[in-house]
Amino acid sequence: MQCPICGSSKVRKMDEVYHYAECGLDYVYLKGIPHLYCQKCEDEVVEIPREDELLAKLGEFLVTHPVRLGPQEIRYLRKLVGWSQEELGRKLDIGRVTINRWENEAQAGPGIPADILIRIVWTNECIRQSCSPELRVQLNGLLEKLDQVTSLIKQHIRRVTYDAESGEFQLEAA
Repeated sequence: MQCPICGSSKVRKMDEVYHYAECGLDYVYLKGIPHLYCQKCEDEVVEIPREDELLAKLGEFLVTHPVRLGPQEIRYLRKLVGWSQEELGRKLDIGRVTINRWENEAQAGPGIPADILIRIVWTNECIRQSCSPELRVQLNGLLEKLDQVTSLIKQHIRRVTYDAESGEFQLEAA
């Protein structure tokens, strides 16, 4: 067995728990994933089977557990779906600078409502990226309506009118 990095034969197979810092979260460890350690270059090499699935499962784990999202988790979730700080900021209706400060601990992290909203928009994006084309069209329509609602939430209701003929409400916002 040779080291794939330096070519040395001073390689040993490691079966102990692997610290998976490459994922972007410094507290993730993998059990049952063999890896190689090179005594010459002092590097560890690991091949993670179905790594994309593992990363997605890790994201699901983060959003479904009742622990506040910190800087590492916000960055991890954002990058996992391919968003820039600016894109996440748009979805949360806050500035890119705030996202940057949260991720770099230059400002206290999001409050509970923003934490919940991050989880919701991340989950919606995952659903949108992984579903069938037909369902994606329906979800995109629904998400566009939610975006409209989000922009109206900033406004106050001026008037609500019920049209008995159509059976629908109309909102006039100030």
